[in-house]
Amino acid sequence: HIYDTSHTKKSVKALTQLFKKVPCVTLSGRLVWHGEKFILSCVPALGNVWDGKTRDSIMQHRQQHLNNTVAQLGKQSNNCKIQVSSWSVEMAAAATKPASQFNRQDLNHRTSLFMQGVVLALSAKYTVSSLLNLHASLGRPLGRACVLNLCSLMESVDTVRRTYNSHTSHLLPHTTPLLGQFVVA
Repeated sequence: HIYDTSHTKKSVKALTQLFKKVPCVTLSGRLVWHGEKFILSCVPALGNVWDGKTRDSIMQHRQQHLNNTVAQLGKQSNNCKIQVSSWSVEMAAAATKPASQFNRQDLNHRTSLFMQGVVLALSAKYTVSSLLNLHASLGRPLGRACVLNLCSLMESVDTVRRTYNSHTSHLLPHTTPLLGQFVVA
């Protein structure tokens, strides 16, 4: 195959920037996808355009991303705990309101609370899986503080799950008929 080198170089530069922004993608469990490895395996001719310096730059950025994320993990873990605690209190407060006092704003608020919990859990779970997989793919051991912070994030995910389980039974019987009423209206 003959490639237009100017167009190919622009594409490689754009891909390099993308791969620096997204160091890895966790597909499932420990299965990690690295974009530059995938591209080079599918289009080996790009190996001529994608020099070793560029590959080293991506790898170095991946290492730097891992170091920065590990350094900020304690702060992120504490912020996640605070957000999850606040969210849990709001869920408990929403569950105590009598069904006779429901209106459209309450339905919107409860929907927003449900979605906020999903976002909190998914972001914490993503952080844990990406850090574990980056450590594994780069062959770097986990430090004690990192393990404790990752456990704290998983505890936050579990707190969201338990909060959903305890309050969903109180909220859904009242929310479902109202949801049908508001959808029709």
